[in-house]
Amino acid sequence: MCGDIARIYFYMADKYNLNLSRAQQQLFMAWHKQDPVSARERELNQRIRQHMGHDNPFVSGEQQWVLGYTPTGYGLH
Repeated sequence: MCGDIARIYFYMADKYNLNLSRAQQQLFMAWHKQDPVSARERELNQRIRQHMGHDNPFVSGEQQWVLGYTPTGYGLH
C-alpha cells in the first residue's frame, strides 16, 4: 500500500509542479521499490485512463521518479 501512496505523490508533484524535499523523495522512492505496482493498481490505472483520458505515468511505467526529478507542472496549463 505504501508504494501506491508514493506513486500518487509522484503524480501530484509532477502534475501540479509541487516540490518534494529530498527526504520525501527518498522515502517515496523506497516505498515504490518495496511495494511495486500490483495487478489491482494497474487495472485501476487503466480504468482511470479510459474514463479520464490519462493515467498516472508512474503506475504505467511511462515515467520514473529519480532523486532530484524536476516536476513538469503539466496540469497547470
